[in-house]
Amino acid sequence: IQPMAVPAGVRALAGQIQEWYEANQAILESPYQSESFGGYRYDRGGGDGSGVTWQSRFGGRLAPWRRV
Repeated sequence: IQPMAVPAGVRALAGQIQEWYEANQAILESPYQSESFGGYRYDRGGGDGSGVTWQSRFGGRLAPWRRV
């Protein structure tokens, strides 16, 4: 068994992901992707109803660590 130290950059990014998730938890857990009525329109995510996840939000920043 080889001990492994998690790089500080990964720990910092994990903390940022956790903060983002906690700040957006109500939206992420909502059963609605989009809704509209009486001139009101709501789209979760980028406006196309696709939604935003922590993976799509932080995927680019996680990519360099996939090969470690």
